[in-house]
Amino acid sequence: MDVFAADGKRVGLNSDQYEWLSNDLLRLNFLSIAAGFYALRFKSERLSFTEKVVKVEDAN
Repeated sequence: MDVFAADGKRVGLNSDQYEWLSNDLLRLNFLSIAAGFYALRFKSERLSFTEKVVKVEDAN
């Protein structure tokens, strides 16, 4: 999995910032990543797809 910011730069995620809970459920920890627009790119031997996500500032 790759994460890209809106400007196209790759954002590095450490292995402790995401966890596959099942074949189709992924838990992301974006606490250390700035608010903004991101694209998540998933690749495997059988498929590849991209999902857009938005991280908003925490209200606390």
